[in-house]
Amino acid sequence: MKVHAAPWVLPILAPPLRDGAVALDEHGVVVEVGPLRSLARLGPVREHAGVLLPGLVNAHAHVELSHLNERVPGGDGLVPWIRTLLATRDAAADPAAARRAAIYLASRGTVAIADVTNAGLVAGALREAGLEVLILDERVAVRGELAPSRDGAVAVPHSTYTCGASTLRALAARSGGCVRSIHVEEDPAEATWLLEARGPFAELFAERGVIPDAPPPGLRPIAWLDALGVLGPGSLLVHLTVADNASLALAAQRGATAVLCPRSNRHITGRLPPWDRIRAAGLRVALGSDSLASSPTLDVLGDVAELARAGADPAWLLEAATHGGARALALPHLGALAAGLRPRLIELGDAARGLSDPLAWVAHEGADAPARRLA
Repeated sequence: MKVHAAPWVLPILAPPLRDGAVALDEHGVVVEVGPLRSLARLGPVREHAGVLLPGLVNAHAHVELSHLNERVPGGDGLVPWIRTLLATRDAAADPAAARRAAIYLASRGTVAIADVTNAGLVAGALREAGLEVLILDERVAVRGELAPSRDGAVAVPHSTYTCGASTLRALAARSGGCVRSIHVEEDPAEATWLLEARGPFAELFAERGVIPDAPPPGLRPIAWLDALGVLGPGSLLVHLTVADNASLALAAQRGATAVLCPRSNRHITGRLPPWDRIRAAGLRVALGSDSLASSPTLDVLGDVAELARAGADPAWLLEAATHGGARALALPHLGALAAGLRPRLIELGDAARGLSDPLAWVAHEGADAPARRLA
């Protein structure tokens, strides 16, 4: 038994504890959380100077694009960004960049990740760095082609504009009836294509000589997913940057999870996700970093800070970066400091004694603070 004590402990599903402690057994399972004066009896006490909290969960990342760091400019919208990405992504492929990214993720307190892959080459590096990994094998099937799933991976559609109805239904069938993850409502061009068969995506398809396997459905993205019967409790709806209130309400009704990637959205479109409307709709929420092609780092604390600066509640954001992500990835042992869980305890900062509001400090400054994994 080890007792980790600190000026502040953030259980996530309970209020912050000043002069708190976390007792872990030899397997890293939480035995008890509470005031140090109550837990000191349980074993040797290891004192820490920072803030203790459960390990972070990144619910959406493209680690294999790490070689594109700062190489894909944004700001003009999704389709121009995609054009540049397609022209750049294979020009300087560097597996070592993915390994460096995996080590960085672990060093910043990330303990689990949903990694979206097209080549299937990164999961080993992530696991070697000590992360739990949900491999999402992304499919682009504009013409309806659908390859077999890779071993150990969950096949998922890229988006509603790159996968037609037959592909969406087929991939949902492989995941228990609902699509496991999908980029959705990231840019107005998506709804313009689905509703009116025109706009930037129509132009992109024409440029690339692509003929979709079926005409657009005349519905907004989330309404279409629901009409196909592929939207459900296991669905990770990534971005939702331009989703309207009816779409958010429908997603919440179906039990889906919003995965917000605000720094990526700001880089590509200049927008932030409507976090206030998403919260008001009652949607479950997790956070993702997307890729280094659209975000400066893969540390979800950077995305916490982005939304905190926009006015989002720190407690809600930290829950999304921990427990919300663990729930999204179906890893119930992670995400909170509570008896019976194995949350991979981490420490942020090294001078927490003087903090009056540790939640606000982590939300606003945690991305720039030292991070250490303790269990």
